[in-house]
Formats: sequence, C-alpha cells, structure tokens
Amino acid sequence: MDRRKLIVVATIVTVALTALAAGVVWQRYASSMPTIGEIDDLREYESSWRSINSEASIRVDDWKNKTVVLNFWGSWCPPCIAEMPLLDRFNAEYGEQGVRVVGVVVDREQAAKDFLQSNQIQFPSIIAQMDVTNEIMELLGNDDGVLPYTVTFSQTGERLFSHEGPLAEEDLQKLIK
Repeated sequence: MDRRKLIVVATIVTVALTALAAGVVWQRYASSMPTIGEIDDLREYESSWRSINSEASIRVDDWKNKTVVLNFWGSWCPPCIAEMPLLDRFNAEYGEQGVRVVGVVVDREQAAKDFLQSNQIQFPSIIAQMDVTNEIMELLGNDDGVLPYTVTFSQTGERLFSHEGPLAEEDLQKLIK
C-alpha cells in the first residue's frame, strides 16, 4: 500500500473512531439527564406554582387516580388559543370520569388571567417563574419550548404521551378508551 492510501485509511479510521467515541459519550450523557416519567416527579415543583384562576391550590396529590392532561400555553400563541375550547369541553365532559386538564401558563400572569376570564375557560391553570416552567418543559422533553405542548399521565401516574402543537379531538379521545 502506498503512503497516500495509508494516510487516507488512517484518516477514515480515526474519524470513525472519533464519531463512535462521541456517540458513546452522548448516549451516556443523554441517559443520565433527568426526565419526568411519572406525575410524582412533578411534586418537587408544586411549591413554586400557584393557580391563577382558582382559589384552591393545585397539588400533585389532587391528581391521584386521575388521567391528567398537562397543557403548556400562552395567550399570545394562536394555536394555544385555538385548542383552549377543546380542552375546556374535554375537561367538563370527562371530569366526572377522572380526567383533569391543567394548564401551565407560559405568559405574563395578567395576560393569562384576562384571557381565561374573557374566554370563560374553566379548567385550572398554574403559573410559576419562567425558569421553573422552562425546566419542567425540558424535563418533559420540550427542549425547544414549542407551544402548545401537552403531556398526559395515566391514572396510575405513568406518562402516556407528549404532543407538540395543537391537539385534535382524536388525541384526547385516546385517553378515555
């Protein structure tokens, strides 16, 4: 083998080994990152949030044995606004069957309160400091801050699915079947 071919082969092997090592390091890093896989994992954040459209506080214990639809939204977000009536209807219709829709505000508090009131949205919404909300979204898999963003949890507290963008009626119907 001439010297040129040897250099090319050595370069290719070096690049391949570097890529393999980077992949292994990334896999270890990604698998060590905390995630929220169960509703109880949200418990550590509940002291930082408060309800903005209900006198009652909202706690993780309130969601025991309930199917929970956690929806991140903002009043400035057209797709969020579009799906709010659907979420409100779903909460009202299936609340007696153990379904809870909970909004997580990604907005200024007064703007969110005004929106909820003027649109007569009844499901509870919580607000926290933006850094806390962003951390929760990232731990739920929304690294890019896409809104609306919805995460559902089963009655046993296990995470069922996440959805970026507005929900359709069919997405919610899966929860009650």
